[in-house]
Amino acid sequence: MILEIRTVLFSYLLTCLACVVVYMLLWMQNRRRFEGMTFWLFSFICQALVLILLISRGLIPDWVSVVLANILILLGAFLGYAGLLRFVRMKLAQVHNYVILALLPLVQIYFTYVQPDLAARIFIMSIGLLIFCFQGAWLLLYRVPVSMRPLTRSVGVVLALYGLVSIGRILGLFT
Repeated sequence: MILEIRTVLFSYLLTCLACVVVYMLLWMQNRRRFEGMTFWLFSFICQALVLILLISRGLIPDWVSVVLANILILLGAFLGYAGLLRFVRMKLAQVHNYVILALLPLVQIYFTYVQPDLAARIFIMSIGLLIFCFQGAWLLLYRVPVSMRPLTRSVGVVLALYGLVSIGRILGLFT
């Protein structure tokens, strides 16, 4: 049995929306106790919006379903990382990440409208996600105090695996 991609995305959207609702309840109970939760909530919301835009492709303008969706993916990844920084109470300069958030969407627009190239757009998104995921992994696996690492290790490993998936996507473009 072969599932249509919209069916898979719709199932994923339902799961994502359930996560947003559960996380919103957790946020309402714990936002004063744990820093960073607001960033994580908005990260989840960004990811749910991305799925809605992807499912709506063909019904909404391409700039919304392609460009805005890609911007929201990067913004969601950045917000997740920013939430991790708050959670572990670290203040690091984020200028480089703001530059990434400003430049990558411009490059996405270029490779969507000026010189359409799907492979270039996949490469750009993979690079952006790789940067944010590896920053989060590095933070949680190496930069936090040793006493906090048992708490942050599993999330750091997951972020590192996401980064490896991005590397796999990049390598796949060249093979």
